Amino acid sequence: MKMKKILAGVAASALAVTAMAASASAVNIADYYETNVEGNHGAALYLIANDGKAQWAVDAGVDITTVCGVKFYVTFDAADVADENTWLGGAVVANSPSTGWKQVEWGRTGKEITADLENGTVTWQNDAPIFAASDDYAQLWLIDWSTKKLSVDNIEVLDKDGNVITGNDAAETTEETEAATEAETEAATEAETEAATEAETEAATEAETEAATEAETEAVTEAAPAETTAAPNGDTTNAPATDKGNADTGIEGVAVVAAIAVLAGGAVVIAKKRK
Repeated sequence: MKMKKILAGVAASALAVTAMAASASAVNIADYYETNVEGNHGAALYLIANDGKAQWAVDAGVDITTVCGVKFYVTFDAADVADENTWLGGAVVANSPSTGWKQVEWGRTGKEITADLENGTVTWQNDAPIFAASDDYAQLWLIDWSTKKLSVDNIEVLDKDGNVITGNDAAETTEETEAATEAETEAATEAETEAATEAETEAATEAETEAATEAETEAVTEAAPAETTAAPNGDTTNAPATDKGNADTGIEGVAVVAAIAVLAGGAVVIAKKRK
């Protein structure tokens, strides 16, 4: 029974982990940005849209006032990176009612944002939120002014400490808790049901065994031969006959045993019917 409870607990844990994995992958940020937009070698991420675009911040349940940075993962042309005389640069743009078309330049050197050409990233990090709570649209752009060959492979939105904001934190926590609770309840119910069933089975078996034993004992007692009553003095009428000429074959003993078995069997049937 203990092993059944352990297995039920493992099943509950597995369900919780499965729920967590499903909720964590509910919103994929790659579905919310476009690359090579408007003829530029860059990308635009729509946190809140006013033109029918998919809205990452809305779908992911992210408060845009927690957004303090963005990291673009970019693949540059290897020859351009190797040649230090090749100019690479552009701007990171925050577009919203509160920011206007705010541009922060990036480049190989000498700009507010220094591109990490070796690792292929362009990161803009702030200590304060980029957008305001009143913004009804919000976009983050990467623009390449050098018109060299590059592609944007991924985008990460950052908080004030530079940590990646994944979104749906509250939803994930709720779903995980509900899934774990449901799994634990099911496991506990199953364990209790199995324990109760096992206890009932043991009790029934014990009761049947006791009833059968008692019935057999009664049957044996009832079938036992009565004590021999001595005949009165001089009265030989009821005295048992003795045939010394015949050998003792044991037939009488077999008959008695058979009679006891029959009676015992009948007593068991009666006992079961009474129960």
